[in-house]
Amino acid sequence: YEMISSAAALASEVGSSVAAVAWPGAPADAAERLAAYGAQKVVLFEGDADGYVPDAQVEAALAAQQALEADVLIFPATVHGQELAARVAARLKAPVGSEILELGQENGQIQVVRALYGGKVRATVRYEASPVVLTVRPNTFAAEKRDGGTAEVTKLPWPQVEEKTRVVEMRKSEATRPELTEADVVVSGGRGVGSADGFKVLEELADVLGAAIGASRAAVDAGWRPQTDQVGQTGKVVTPKLYIACGISGSIQHWAGMSGSKCVVGINKDPQAPIFSRADYGIVGDLFEVVPELTKQLKEVKGQS
Repeated sequence: YEMISSAAALASEVGSSVAAVAWPGAPADAAERLAAYGAQKVVLFEGDADGYVPDAQVEAALAAQQALEADVLIFPATVHGQELAARVAARLKAPVGSEILELGQENGQIQVVRALYGGKVRATVRYEASPVVLTVRPNTFAAEKRDGGTAEVTKLPWPQVEEKTRVVEMRKSEATRPELTEADVVVSGGRGVGSADGFKVLEELADVLGAAIGASRAAVDAGWRPQTDQVGQTGKVVTPKLYIACGISGSIQHWAGMSGSKCVVGINKDPQAPIFSRADYGIVGDLFEVVPELTKQLKEVKGQS
């Protein structure tokens, strides 16, 4: 829905229409759901598409592009989405723009903003060629319902191709915490945490809140947390109900990854830390004193309820 919303905003600027594609197995009311977010056309593929079938998905995406005569193809900037986008672009001999932060047009040409050099530079890129293949990071654009009617539906058969990629084994994640980009509560640590062991106090708070653990780029670069935990312009974009920033200064690059949070709490011993100018609530103090006390208080409240 986020991708449809971003495409709808772009289409309104260039005077074009929005189309969405649904793989086999989509809900029976997929066309109605997609139309509610701005899709004017929907391509529904029919057939068997169980499991990881990238070769067939590439052929399906190309078939949809041809049927719709699409000028812009937008994929999610996930591991799988990036793979499909690259392969589709190669087949179309089209330019690719990855992990787009902003999407618009200038003089009728597609114009995007991308982060370069580890987030130190934001580059504005304009594409003269058509079609263009873009990937958008999850949570970058808001999923907004729009007033509109029903979508025009086109049904296509699922491509029958010999898969060159074979799934050998599927393993369920052993993670006990919610996925970072989907969590309602995120507890993040930055340079002020001081070490990998320092994150233990944050993990204890996260366990009480049922929260995901995030980290600033400084903490990831220091090797204290894996890159998959990074929040920011060059990491993941999160939109939780509650974001607790511990020992994070609050640079613009980090804020870009969590500015959509409903409520932000900053904990930092530096009263001049930029995080306090944007946070809804701020606690000036040593996180190794504040966070354990907060965890203790929450445990007591939960024990009483």
